[in-house]
Amino acid sequence: MRNLLIIDKEEYKEKHSEYINMMNGQLAGENEIFYTAYEDGVIRKVRNYKYIGSALQHILYWKKSYAYAKEILKNKYDNIYCLNPIVGLFLGLKSKTSRILLAGFLFEPKRNRIYYFLRKRIVRFALKGIDKAVVYGSKEVGYYTELFPETKFVFLKYGIDFTEPVDYESKKIPEKYIFSGGGSNRDYRTLINAYNKHLSSQHKLVIATQPWRLDNLDTSRIVVLEDVVLENFGDVIRKAELLVLSLYDRNISAGHMVMFQAMSLGIPIVVNDIATIRDYVDEKSVTFFESKNQKELGEKVIEFFQNPERYKRLAANAVEVYKKEMTFASLLKRLFML
Repeated sequence: MRNLLIIDKEEYKEKHSEYINMMNGQLAGENEIFYTAYEDGVIRKVRNYKYIGSALQHILYWKKSYAYAKEILKNKYDNIYCLNPIVGLFLGLKSKTSRILLAGFLFEPKRNRIYYFLRKRIVRFALKGIDKAVVYGSKEVGYYTELFPETKFVFLKYGIDFTEPVDYESKKIPEKYIFSGGGSNRDYRTLINAYNKHLSSQHKLVIATQPWRLDNLDTSRIVVLEDVVLENFGDVIRKAELLVLSLYDRNISAGHMVMFQAMSLGIPIVVNDIATIRDYVDEKSVTFFESKNQKELGEKVIEFFQNPERYKRLAANAVEVYKKEMTFASLLKRLFML
């Protein structure tokens, strides 16, 4: 029996021996690890291009992932546990003998119907070579089963480790600020409108994302950072007073990485109350607001400044929840049980 674990962060190489030991403890046979990454310098550059940035970013993601899959397929494996979902889809297309567990499956709606239809056909074909597709939100199981009924979807709690972040230096960033960031499934309209209507300029809002995601929104009072990358994202989070996550209330999971990093750093969190977030946290560790409710979101942020001790207690609870349930080792332990 030959098992392969495909990891989606090259930084995890530092704990290679620990992960091999975990595999040896749970999986019989010969165990190996292959490391991948989503980004490189070119991808980080083109993703900020207006109009075409998102398309170019995804094309380069797929190109990079295909190269990884070709390298992996030079060897034969009985079981493949793939934490890079794009690589996993290419393996599903090509591999005829391996049992493949694809973790982190995500299929977002697209405005372009033709592109959505073609992408759905390709993904459906690739999923035929997948034994199980792991999703990180419980509601995703039913949602994706309707889209791809031939595939077995299972819910597994996500987990991730964070390395010591690189310092982020910019004259644009204020000494004290409210922070939000990321791209996937973000409802920045609700956040920005809530901030502009209900909060004074005394409380600065910093958003780290591609500027095109904020088109047609009034960002005149907001600091927008377009050059924050994975290595220094945590530095911007840990210097913030509060993290605010406003997500679309969809069946897909998104926003977990940012939320988990804030939890690990003990930063208070305000997030909208949706099922994919409830899978991981409750009122004992974060503060919820109703999706798209700008007034309530504004009130929760104001409440933070009026009663910071309450929010700090929640943040302390969140640190413990993260350590117990949301580390990368926790994810692997759950994955190897499938």
